Amino acid sequence: MVLLPVMNTNMHENNRKNSLEHQGQILREARRDSGLTQEELSEVLDCSVRHIQNIEAGKCDPSFSLVRLWMQATQDWRSFFSFLQKPITPCLNKEI
Repeated sequence: MVLLPVMNTNMHENNRKNSLEHQGQILREARRDSGLTQEELSEVLDCSVRHIQNIEAGKCDPSFSLVRLWMQATQDWRSFFSFLQKPITPCLNKEI
């Protein structure tokens, strides 16, 4: 008997989307709590306002280095550790 992982692409995509939305929410709250606008943060991070908007909306996955700089700029390290705790995608096995 061999067990191989079977990936349900719809489930995987939904988990990824939820994870990105969760990350965006954490980063948005850190920015807001620090009193920075998206424009001010984009200047500090040297990236576009549109990129900040996309991250906060859960439309793109920020790099680890950008998240680290984001948290450094907002001085919200609790959010940084929350960000690191991404939801775990369950792995389903199917008997062959």
